[in-house]
Amino acid sequence: MEGFLKLISLAVWAVVFIGCWIYCVATYGFLIGVSLGWIPSYICAALAAVLWPLAVLVGMLVWLYQKSHI
Repeated sequence: MEGFLKLISLAVWAVVFIGCWIYCVATYGFLIGVSLGWIPSYICAALAAVLWPLAVLVGMLVWLYQKSHI
């Protein structure tokens, strides 16, 4: 089970890192986005890899709340 959670964390990290880096390139231009965009992308991806279980829990609670009030 622990290996599965690490695999999901790695997948979340990779997706968020690439997405943030693309955002940096689109926002700040090619030169600055490619050369310095990895710094905020790494920070954002590290936070997302640690906090993804919390996001899943909140999403499940919102889904259950909406389902019970229909």
